[in-house]
Amino acid sequence: MNEEFLQYRKLGIIVLSKALDDICPTFHGETDEDKQLKIKERVKFFKHSEVDLDKEWRELERDATRELKGFIKERDTIFSKIAKTNNSEKVRNRISGFEAKKQTRVEYLSRKFDRETEALKKKLSEVEEGSKKHTQLLTKISDLDKLTQAKIKKTELRYNTIIKNTMNSDNSERVANRLKQSQEVWERKYKELEDKHLTKESIHNNKRMELDQIRIAMKGFVEELDSFQHWCTLSHVTLKECYSEAIRRAEMVNRDTAELEGVLTNIIAGV
Repeated sequence: MNEEFLQYRKLGIIVLSKALDDICPTFHGETDEDKQLKIKERVKFFKHSEVDLDKEWRELERDATRELKGFIKERDTIFSKIAKTNNSEKVRNRISGFEAKKQTRVEYLSRKFDRETEALKKKLSEVEEGSKKHTQLLTKISDLDKLTQAKIKKTELRYNTIIKNTMNSDNSERVANRLKQSQEVWERKYKELEDKHLTKESIHNNKRMELDQIRIAMKGFVEELDSFQHWCTLSHVTLKECYSEAIRRAEMVNRDTAELEGVLTNIIAGV
């Protein structure tokens, strides 16, 4: 065997030994009495640690859920308040009202002109054409037309100015900008909240690596078969031998080995 091969095999053996020892060390060289005492202490220590870790994790989840709900409620309340300041609908309604008033006024002036013109035309038909009275009536009709057109123009100008000023009071663009700015602020706040709880989770997971060795190790054997296949191949150890030893170690600390046995059954069956 060349040196490189031996180094790889040594690495594989180290990895497998560490994974098995995380379930339970063999306490090689210890007396049977000391070995049993240390295994008993290991069972007690990790059983207690697991209870505390699970409680801590539930508290972390509860705190994260509570803070996230509070964050969402506060954020949505702010968004709602900003959105409610949008006066676009009110502006549209006011513009529609002014348009209707303008139209009503123009129609009134037109109808009044028609009525008065009709009365003048009737008188015009009753006087001699070319007479002074006839000329006066024609002038009166012309003046009435000019006056009516001037009033219509003045009405349209007045209402168009009001409508333009009303349109300029539309704050939808400003509200949209405020919402955008607020969203950016809340995105930063969410990132800060997320980082805060990810840090707590990371600290918790680091604690688990130290205080939850047994469960983590057993979970690894169940979920990372391909990885153990690799290390077993390097170590010149069969998967059957490796998983049989993992089951033996788990039994040493009174753990349920059903999942490990299921994996081993599949290994033996070649599944």
